Amino acid sequence: MRPSSRRLKAFTLVELLVTLALSAIVVTMAYAAYWRLSSLRTTFERRVATVSRVNDLHYQLLLDFKRAQAVRFDGQRLRFHQPHGGASYTFTSSAITRLQQELHDSLPVRFVRPLCYFQGQPRDTGLIDELSLQVRIASDTFYLHGVTRYSAAQLLQAIPASPSFP
Repeated sequence: MRPSSRRLKAFTLVELLVTLALSAIVVTMAYAAYWRLSSLRTTFERRVATVSRVNDLHYQLLLDFKRAQAVRFDGQRLRFHQPHGGASYTFTSSAITRLQQELHDSLPVRFVRPLCYFQGQPRDTGLIDELSLQVRIASDTFYLHGVTRYSAAQLLQAIPASPSFP
């Protein structure tokens, strides 16, 4: 009888090395994709947080305009006169700060000077009925706009009597 010539079925060393090299390439690509997606997610979350803060500021600004009996601007501060107190916004080169009674909120921004109007005419100070504000945070630019309309009674209360009229 002749000895059996059965070979064991197994992978060769070359096949194992090729498989190992291909697996390393696939794992490296997967890790690079995961790292990139993680980085994009972090960037996206920061931008969403920024947009959310700007939207909150814009919403609050619109509410203040809606509730105000009179809105005055003195060059750096925007004041909303309301029946029960009021709110004010202070504009500096690095932030917009909102103050209402004891509540104090600040948004770090770079912005172009607010553009104020009364009845469509630009105004530097005094009673206003419209505000346009360009806000920059990092590389993003946002445009905020607020408008109020006064009744005749509100205007009579807000504008002091002129000396020429008794």
